[in-house]
Amino acid sequence: MRGLRVLGYLFIVSSALLPSINRWEQRIRVEVRPEDIVLFLMIFVLIENNLLRRNFEWFRIDLVIVFILSFIFLGSLSTFYNIVFKNYLIDWNFYFKEMLRYLKLLSVYISFRSFTNINDQESLLKCFLFSAIISALVIFMQIPNLANINNIIYSLYSPPQYEYNISSEALASGALRGVSTFYGSNVYGAFLLMPICYSLENIFFSKLPIRKYACLLFVLLLLLAATFFTQSRSAFLGVIILFIGFEVFAFISRRGERKCSIKSKSSLIVSSFIFLILTFIFTLFLAGKFNLSRLFSTYSYKEAFQGGSMAAKYQAWGKNVEIVSKVNLVLGAGYNIELFGLWDSEYGYIFFFFGITGLLLYFIFFIGLLKSLLNRKQIYYRSLFLLLIAYLLINFTETTLLCNRVGPFLMMLLGLAFSSEAKRTSIEAGEDRK
Repeated sequence: MRGLRVLGYLFIVSSALLPSINRWEQRIRVEVRPEDIVLFLMIFVLIENNLLRRNFEWFRIDLVIVFILSFIFLGSLSTFYNIVFKNYLIDWNFYFKEMLRYLKLLSVYISFRSFTNINDQESLLKCFLFSAIISALVIFMQIPNLANINNIIYSLYSPPQYEYNISSEALASGALRGVSTFYGSNVYGAFLLMPICYSLENIFFSKLPIRKYACLLFVLLLLLAATFFTQSRSAFLGVIILFIGFEVFAFISRRGERKCSIKSKSSLIVSSFIFLILTFIFTLFLAGKFNLSRLFSTYSYKEAFQGGSMAAKYQAWGKNVEIVSKVNLVLGAGYNIELFGLWDSEYGYIFFFFGITGLLLYFIFFIGLLKSLLNRKQIYYRSLFLLLIAYLLINFTETTLLCNRVGPFLMMLLGLAFSSEAKRTSIEAGEDRK
């Protein structure tokens, strides 16, 4: 498994830090990323190590696999139904692009579910945290535009519609939104919720030496500051949900379960909000003349609903719901590029592609997944539970599972959680992660 573990490291680093191999010339062009090549090698190694030995445990069917396969089937059913009975033209490039999206999610989940050794799992999570730290440091270089890094990021990572967010004009006016090694600030903000969740899990529930505890607090400080620099309101909401969620779990921790490392439970809320305030001050100190008005201004939120981004999203929702209702309310419009519009919402995309059936399937899956996570005593599963709650709330205005830079990481975390032997002994009740 050593070779597979090395490939796992490469997958994480390339997913978080490297640009796409091809660029943005065509809207529906299949995006090829470096981790896709690594993922292909991981699947090849899995087949060689298991299939030839007639070991099929690595492909055992569970809730996540059933969900992904169901959406592959439902997408094909919706598309071909509309071709045959509605006489709609389907863009096959678009169809195969979406099929490849789900196959990638399936492959990532199966690959990382095969890591049954707890040491391998912990090392992969640490690699994930390290990659997130590197990406956060890139944002801190964006603010003063060190080494003209914003032009480099634009040329390598960002599509044309995000050019202003990292332009010199945005920087001069204080409206710059950090994207780091991702193609959009909201996408990067959604990604950061995962390493923030992992950091909070260790800070709240691991008995660490003072030195490691201080280092982890500083890492959390960097990740939170990077989140503020994205000026993503949905990501900021996700951060608040995670903080509150961990405080609730700490309050209700019972005898026999691992206790919170902060002795006085009554100090949790106070210390958490003090930490958020210190992070905000730290962010402003780094930013200099940079302002965070989009994130913390009351006017910004009012403007968003009255004529800004939120208003535009609601208008798009209304228009696209009308389109889907005319095409096929039950099965959706399928992969019809002629009718396809910008939703900027995971629920919107699910409804467009798969109709009411897709939305029901989506929520049934997540309800089952949340129930499964909550029934497990280990804090790693409770952390994933909180992360999924945060994602479900911000999915009204963002995409997470269906985002090609966020979804694979979510599948990675779920794969590690539901590994074949599920040996997470270092975080079970009564034991502490060292």
